[in-house]
Amino acid sequence: MIKICGLHQTEDLILAEELGADVLGMICGVPESPRNNTIDEVLILLNCVKNCKTALLFRNAELNFILEILKVTNPTIVHLCGNEDQNYRNEI
Repeated sequence: MIKICGLHQTEDLILAEELGADVLGMICGVPESPRNNTIDEVLILLNCVKNCKTALLFRNAELNFILEILKVTNPTIVHLCGNEDQNYRNEI
């Protein structure tokens, strides 16, 4: 399985899918990352996905922020890469 993460431009996302990626990942809620996406940017990227699974990556984001984004984006995978504890993960 191949996951391409940190997608920030539609051209890159489309190319990754054409080249056979299984999962297309986007960073959201990590403002210090140059590849961070706003919710509007995530929605634009998701509208380009044809057949791949999608993942949203968060790091130590506010739980309510994540839950609001998940309501409108409905990714296949939620990727947490911070200090989120089990209770936090259970809430998601």
